[in-house]
Amino acid sequence: MPGQSRQLAAIMFTDIVGYTALMGDDEQKAFDLLNKNRELQKPLIEKYGGRWIKELGDGVMASFSTATDAVQCSIAIQQSCNTISNLKLRIGIHLGDVVFENDDVFGDGVNIAARIQAIAPVGGIYISEAVYNNISNKKEINTKFVRAEILKNVKEPIKIYEISLAAASGQTKGENRNLNKIANRIWGKSFRSIMYWIFPALILIIGLVIFFNKEKLVPENIVIPALAVLPFSNESGNPDIEYLSDGMTEMLISNLSQLPNLKVKARTSVFRYKGKEVSVQQIGRELKVKAILSGRVVQRGQDLLLSLWLVDTDTEENVWSKQYNRKMSDLITLQSEIAKDVADNLKIKLSGADEQQLNKQYTADVEAYQLDLKGRFFWNRRTEEGLRKGIEYFEQAMSRDPGYSLAYVGLADSYNLLGFYGFLPPKEAFPKAKAAARQALALNEKLAEAHNSLAYAVLYYDWDFMTAEKEFTRAIELNPKYPIAHQWYGNLLTATGRWEEAIQEFKRAQELDPLSLVITAVPAWTYYYARQYDRGVEPCLKAIEMDENFALAHDWLGQVYERKGMYEKAIAAFKKGLTILSNDPETAALLAHAYAVSGNKREAQVILDDLLEHLSRRYVSPYHIATVYVGLGNKVRALKWLETAFNDRQNMLILLKHDPRMDNLRSDPRFGELLRRIAKPVD
Repeated sequence: MPGQSRQLAAIMFTDIVGYTALMGDDEQKAFDLLNKNRELQKPLIEKYGGRWIKELGDGVMASFSTATDAVQCSIAIQQSCNTISNLKLRIGIHLGDVVFENDDVFGDGVNIAARIQAIAPVGGIYISEAVYNNISNKKEINTKFVRAEILKNVKEPIKIYEISLAAASGQTKGENRNLNKIANRIWGKSFRSIMYWIFPALILIIGLVIFFNKEKLVPENIVIPALAVLPFSNESGNPDIEYLSDGMTEMLISNLSQLPNLKVKARTSVFRYKGKEVSVQQIGRELKVKAILSGRVVQRGQDLLLSLWLVDTDTEENVWSKQYNRKMSDLITLQSEIAKDVADNLKIKLSGADEQQLNKQYTADVEAYQLDLKGRFFWNRRTEEGLRKGIEYFEQAMSRDPGYSLAYVGLADSYNLLGFYGFLPPKEAFPKAKAAARQALALNEKLAEAHNSLAYAVLYYDWDFMTAEKEFTRAIELNPKYPIAHQWYGNLLTATGRWEEAIQEFKRAQELDPLSLVITAVPAWTYYYARQYDRGVEPCLKAIEMDENFALAHDWLGQVYERKGMYEKAIAAFKKGLTILSNDPETAALLAHAYAVSGNKREAQVILDDLLEHLSRRYVSPYHIATVYVGLGNKVRALKWLETAFNDRQNMLILLKHDPRMDNLRSDPRFGELLRRIAKPVD
């Protein structure tokens, strides 16, 4: 069609279910199925007066001049699919204003049809309200209302209806007409009069029998042993409330993790899918889950609309969906309500203690709750700016509600990371982290997150391994499904030389959070200090394969390569890390050490001078400077900077005993004395 024209048209989208997985398993079968789909649909689209627009991967887009033609065509397509093995389709139809240009179609009508198709059930047909209004008077087409759906990039909810395929056949009507003819011949009108009342009753009885038999065929407990809650999409049109959709996701993950006999994947893993178009089956394979829970959040003033749907990752069928229309004032209770609904629909039997835990509220102040969500939103960025911004929101939440224990945990975690990353001197950061964590525990001793936060500060600042282990194990006892607790406890086990125990904790963390980059790579850290360098390579490479811009994996890989004498590879890894984290002092020190031990002391000195010059502008860990002096063979200055690190309470000193870079200092009595002082925790 030359030029451009705007028309009212019915747009139909179809998509082959499971095609991506089939392509991965058997490419030839996938291509064969695609050809069969094309051969099936093209003649049917033409038969019903439609126009084949184009194929989109394994999907098809077609346009029709009337909604009735589009619906009848979709019914014929779905019924014909029954004759082709493995061909299962989802179909979505919308009637709207679109633009035809050359051989393509554009406009909101196209977008809405595509979005409707994406949420249709396997083997089903979903239509918009606009289509429904055009076919509602067609007695041969039966429909049922599904729900009002918030579709991506569509401002207002769209009412969704489903076409009943079972009622699409005219067979029943034909049978009824035959029955009437027989009745007329045998009994006359009297029989028809009796049948007029008896037949519906018989149908009702049969229907009830089928219904109750069907219920008995469903297992009492739907077996969904593992679940992933994907990041809820913010459909409010306001990026400033992204904290709300992210925060609701995170809190729901936390609530569902409390359910018995259900594994819920951690935040880090599921948020790697945020903003990405990934098939349900692929997510199921990668996270090893049976179902995923997705949602859309819309906030308009004080109105909150949340749409949720639970999808089976094997069949891609919706097994449960619900829409919550609430006020923002209901935000706190909504989280518990959703978790309870999910538990009920998964038929998870909850004890009284389980229900009490699900219904637990850490604050009754909705504004304080939102401030805490904002704090976590910025904390999760793990940048200096994000951590400092998070502190502002946590402190505001505490000001609104001084009894809000989770806000104190957020504050503790923020100061812990500011100290660990070197954004603040340890003496400024960790004491504040400890104070906040202890206040959280004073408010709620059974808060696993607070025990974990306190353990972190006690380990890295006080070097009190015994107290830190007690707090880590208490956190895990309270919440065995808390991956960060397992990871951080593994760090302690590494610092105490309990290598295999550390690896086991990391494995538990990875089961809970399989796509966490740091949890994937952290075994390399343990293998490095255990001097098992060959085993340290694989975890780093695996994390880099997941995200080549994960700087920490490049740093750890470089350290392992350096100990293996592979200096060129080590230097390349550190340079990559510096490219990702520009001017990072720790990575710069690692590169300087690699240059020094490989014989290029000139380059090492250049980097060292730059680090020393940085001291006037920001905090640089004395431990990192000491490692460069060790590489350059300057023991006196190395020991001097280690002493400075001790006075600063530098967190890396918990690993001094095992650090291979310090081997040249071990014969010096001053080094042994330093180790003894580190082993004695502060009061």
